[in-house]
This record gives sequence, structure tokens and C-alpha cells, in this order.
Amino acid sequence: MKSRFLDCRTCVERASELIDGELPAGARLVTRVHLFLCRDCRLHVDQLKATVKVMHGLEPPPGLAEERKRALLEALRGVK
Repeated sequence: MKSRFLDCRTCVERASELIDGELPAGARLVTRVHLFLCRDCRLHVDQLKATVKVMHGLEPPPGLAEERKRALLEALRGVK
């Protein structure tokens, strides 16, 4: 029988999707329960949220081509 409880590794793997609002409802609920119970994972998600907030506030260097900007943003969003 598969456990309904989430381990820390899976929680960390889901952190970006959780922050971006991309987790399905069931996975989001299980992840939030784990975060409620696990201080270490909660700290990890809080740090990731802070990093995302800082990154969104940064302006790309002048002269950076639009295609390069998109590729860079996609790469940053894909980091988990």
C-alpha cells in the first residue's frame, strides 16, 4: 500500500511547482501537510520563495536579446 505521507525528498522536488501554483490539488494538499509538520522543508520552501521574489525583481542587463532573456528565464524556472 502506498503511503499518503510525503517524504522530505519528494517535498523538496515539488517545491517549485507548489510555489508556481502548478501542483494538482491532491499533491498540493499532501505537500502542504508535510510542510506543516516539517520545519526543515518549510524553511527550504520559504528560502525558495524569497529567491524567486528577488529574481523577479531583477532587471536583465541592457542589450540582452529577447530570445536569450526567455531562455534564461525558462532555465531559472526549471531549476528544482
